[in-house]
Amino acid sequence: MSFLKKLFGTNESPSPEQLAAKAEQQRERDFNTLRDDGVRAMKMGEFPYAQKCFDAALEIHADDAVTLSYLAEVLFRLSQFERAESVLNGLAETEPDNANILVLLARSQGQQGNYAAMRSTLDRIPACSRENPGVLYYTAEADFHIGEHLPAIAALTRAIEARPDFAEARLLRAKVLLAMGQAKEALDDTSALIHTEEPDEEALLLHATAQAGTDQMPEAIQTLQRLHTINPFNGEAIALLGTLLTRESRWDAALALYDEAIELQPNFAEAYKLRGAVKYHLHDEAGAAEDLKRSLELSPESAREVDGEYSTMENRLNDHFRSLNPYGF
Repeated sequence: MSFLKKLFGTNESPSPEQLAAKAEQQRERDFNTLRDDGVRAMKMGEFPYAQKCFDAALEIHADDAVTLSYLAEVLFRLSQFERAESVLNGLAETEPDNANILVLLARSQGQQGNYAAMRSTLDRIPACSRENPGVLYYTAEADFHIGEHLPAIAALTRAIEARPDFAEARLLRAKVLLAMGQAKEALDDTSALIHTEEPDEEALLLHATAQAGTDQMPEAIQTLQRLHTINPFNGEAIALLGTLLTRESRWDAALALYDEAIELQPNFAEAYKLRGAVKYHLHDEAGAAEDLKRSLELSPESAREVDGEYSTMENRLNDHFRSLNPYGF
């Protein structure tokens, strides 16, 4: 009979069990296709499409750990840190000893500014993985932001000893040392970072800060001019360079610097504020007031944070500022 059915066919309908099995097979094929497409998209840098693929795959198998880990990585690349944290928290519950998951979870918390939670997550990493240079780096990052500077220095030093070419660790250690007022010690790290054909802009800025902190003003100015040549849009470098030029009584050079910066970036509020201080020193009171007015228009809150010479200018020209300043301070 079975042979005859195969030979001539049959009109019998498939059983519910057969239909269910066929549907399950199709679900599995769909799941694998979606996950594989997501992986391919992720490798190609097509992160929004990869996210859609992984989300669709997880509608089929919501607890698939591999797909969840891929999704967490994509969310991180898309700066969706809050959702990434949620996904990683779930993964960490199922794999509590997985150091890679815990590090990524800690990083997502750090990206949201929750450094206390970041530090707590890193403490959950198994002891055998805590001396990994990457783990030490993120531990130091959390410590630095919660004000634990000495433990941060200790962790970074161990990381650098394990990996002498760990540039990010040297950069962070320089930041911590500068925050502690140890500019001379920070110079050791920044000096090691800037002697390359294409030095990191942040490393150059920190190096100049350390030089200025050790009274090496001409050297600091030279470093900042190098950075300014590399990137004339770096606002922090412009502000620091202009400040150092004024400390060296190079008022015309500072004014030219701010003029150029404002020409390149007409909405650069800090440059207007700093140029106003220079103009006031050069007895251009009307120009100074106009610059303060423009600074306030672009950034009311930051422009109120005036100090030093610019604060003096504000006090002396108070009536004139009130006539020009729509914010009425």
